[in-house]
Amino acid sequence: MPIKYVNRKEQIYYLHQGMTKTGKPKYFFSMKNEGHVIEAMPKGYEIYENPNAQVFLRKVQPKIISDEERSTVEEGIKKFSNLESYQIDLKNSEVRIQESEYNQWGIQTRHSLFA
Repeated sequence: MPIKYVNRKEQIYYLHQGMTKTGKPKYFFSMKNEGHVIEAMPKGYEIYENPNAQVFLRKVQPKIISDEERSTVEEGIKKFSNLESYQIDLKNSEVRIQESEYNQWGIQTRHSLFA
C-alpha cells in the first residue's frame, strides 16, 4: 500500500522516490498516484506539513519544544485570543502561530506570530 498523506485542505499526496544526479535517493510528495510511489517510510524521516499546507518528507527533527509546552501555547491561544483558524508550527526553538484570513478582496493572507 503506498504512503499517502491528507493535508488540512483535504488534498491527498503520495510519497515518491527519485534519484539525485549523484545517484542518491530523494523523496517528494505528489498528488499523482503514478510513477515510483513507495510503500514504506524511509528510516529517519518524517512527514511535515508547512503552514501553507505543502507536504514534505524531512529528516526527523530533534524535539526542543515538548508536547506539554505546545499544549500550553494552544491553551493560551484558546483562552486569551479570538483566533478561530490557526496552526501551531514548531521549528527548531521557535513556536510559530499562523493565522489565515481573507482580505476585503477575498484574497487569502497570512499573519505569523513568533514566540
